[in-house]
Amino acid sequence: MPSIEERLQAQLAALVGAAVDRVVQQHGLPADALLSQLQAAQLEASQLRQELAEVQAEDDAELKRLWGTIAGQAAAAAVRNPSAEQQQEWKRKRLQQQLESAKSEVAAARSKAREQAAEAAAALSAAAEQLQTLQQQFDQQAAELAAVQQQAEEAAAAQAAAEQARQQLQEQ
Repeated sequence: MPSIEERLQAQLAALVGAAVDRVVQQHGLPADALLSQLQAAQLEASQLRQELAEVQAEDDAELKRLWGTIAGQAAAAAVRNPSAEQQQEWKRKRLQQQLESAKSEVAAARSKAREQAAEAAAALSAAAEQLQTLQQQFDQQAAELAAVQQQAEEAAAAQAAAEQARQQLQEQ
């Protein structure tokens, strides 16, 4: 399973690629396709946030388990003879250090995941803005095309009227 960072990078690359293709092809790709890609990216970001929440819940459960282990070992050490108690204290300190190290790693992973989520949100926002700009360009070009078609129809009607008038003149 790809990491969160790899998935976000792949999604961002897909969004940027779609936007570039759209500009290069000058509406060769329907706006609906870009919209569906944007919606898919938003769904992916939502799924990534859910996965992050699940990972955080698992990390919290592991931290609680480690604390329980430390507390149990400390209680057992208090009941044993002095040399065993000293060994247990050493183990407890080592476990405490491991726990602190694990907490640091979890905090760093959470921070990185938050940064990646923020980057993904920014990329989605930029893609949405690009989509809106492209839609406006598409609408403008469609309006220009409609105007050209209108002019062509008017010219064809004028030509037909002129042809009809010429025929009437020839018949007279």
